[in-house]
Amino acid sequence: MRDLHVVKSPEDVLAPLARWSLLPPNPEAIWYLNLDDRAGGRHYFKVLECESPEITGYSACLLDEDLFYLHSHRESEDFSFYREGRGDRLHAVWLYFPVEKHERIVEVWRLRRRPKFWRDILLLRTNKGRVFFLGANANMAQPDAIFERVALLTTQPSRLWLSSQGDGVDCLAFDCEDKRHDKNEAPPSFHDPSTWSSRMSAQQVFNISVRLGAVTEVVPCRSWIPGSTGIVGLIFAYSDGSRESVGQVRLDHLLSPIEVDPAGEMWLGARLFHPSGAVVESMRVIPSTGQTFHGGNPSQEGLTWLRILWRGRLDWNFLYSKCFINVSDQANVH
Repeated sequence: MRDLHVVKSPEDVLAPLARWSLLPPNPEAIWYLNLDDRAGGRHYFKVLECESPEITGYSACLLDEDLFYLHSHRESEDFSFYREGRGDRLHAVWLYFPVEKHERIVEVWRLRRRPKFWRDILLLRTNKGRVFFLGANANMAQPDAIFERVALLTTQPSRLWLSSQGDGVDCLAFDCEDKRHDKNEAPPSFHDPSTWSSRMSAQQVFNISVRLGAVTEVVPCRSWIPGSTGIVGLIFAYSDGSRESVGQVRLDHLLSPIEVDPAGEMWLGARLFHPSGAVVESMRVIPSTGQTFHGGNPSQEGLTWLRILWRGRLDWNFLYSKCFINVSDQANVH
């Protein structure tokens, strides 16, 4: 059986044919969530597993600020999915959300966007209280931001299905508990500056903030744009076994891991743009032995260097090819 159509409410109305990468075990339990009022037509639903211990993280591809593709990572996987559809376009944004072995997605929220023809933004919350925000989050701090919990993934195995019409994910399907009609206040972490950068912008900037204490390893991600050698993102590993990422990350463009001396420091060399923004062209992780970060490389001439100690927080905001970086709680930094 390859096609299925179930109607339970006006929002559930689809075209006569719905195709599934994995057929729901209980078709009668399926309900649908449209992310804007334009959703319609023939749908192909691709399953996203949310709880397998083999999952090491999730990647989201966004085009023109809309979610285009969502992928769950496993060890020793094939990276061909990065080229599926339009994921290899120059302006495609790739976000990476690493998870721990027993961490799983338990809630799906959406941030309502206005006007209605804009697609709502999805948020995935894990059993560790961490949040994967699948969109540009410049509007997070606005007082009229409306967060709605739409699904509680309590069934085993937990999963959801995503459908794309070619210009982004416009519809989701669930076989779990429907929470759309419950009155739920967004968790404080949705507005917490320790989760999202506090340096909001009027532009649709992607931003995230991570802690710098207890970092044991950092992995840079180089740009995949032809002719560019810049660093577009970082993955941090912590002493408790957890990981966080900032900026854009594609696992097929990672550089070698760098061990961190907690008494040392990190330097980011950026080429500044006028009137704002920068591209990180180089980085150095320096131990506490007093080693200099200057390498004498002529290609690094004209870079502005930012010194970062392994404490406080790092805000990494970006808009496609340029970024805006800030550090906080960096006592004694000159």
